Amino acid sequence: MSWDDYRNNYTRKQDQADEWHDFHNKFMQLTQEEEQLIHAATKGNPHMWKDRYLRASCDYKQRPEVWERGKPEQGLFCLLDTPPHGVWMVDDGVSENFQARFRALATRSGVALGCPRGADAEDFWLHRLYLDLLENNSDQLFAASKEGGMIKRVCVASATFCSRLERKALLEPLRTNPNFLAIEALHKSLSDTYAEVVG
Repeated sequence: MSWDDYRNNYTRKQDQADEWHDFHNKFMQLTQEEEQLIHAATKGNPHMWKDRYLRASCDYKQRPEVWERGKPEQGLFCLLDTPPHGVWMVDDGVSENFQARFRALATRSGVALGCPRGADAEDFWLHRLYLDLLENNSDQLFAASKEGGMIKRVCVASATFCSRLERKALLEPLRTNPNFLAIEALHKSLSDTYAEVVG
């Protein structure tokens, strides 16, 4: 791989890291807003807080029963096939507006993560978040198994996942070439020397 390829890869990964950092900040803004709204609504009673946080539940079972989205009072129906990213339900949380803003941000994050064609980007984000939380044995999961479970505080869990994705993007160029930093320093030194000789 040439120096230009390394530099382009490094720049691309830095841009990805910056994007995940921005997503982290947006999820943290939602988290802070959620905490303020819950604190105000419960008049500071911490025993009532846990039931107000925005949560997401998943079902990976074969032929799950689900509520039809966007059609109130339609009732349950049974899916013939479980989507590869599971069936996800996001509860009401502190308000309809808050839930809608989270879902929009989760959809944007799913697209940035590389949602496959034909999949729901929000479900893809929640699926990958769930797998990350499982892998890291997170306390943000409740009753987690291969058949499904619940993400207890989906906003803060999403922010944490974004930080992990940011770190991964920053470290990836270094993993592909352990001498990357030395090569970059040498290139800068040679460029500076060349500028002194020519200039």
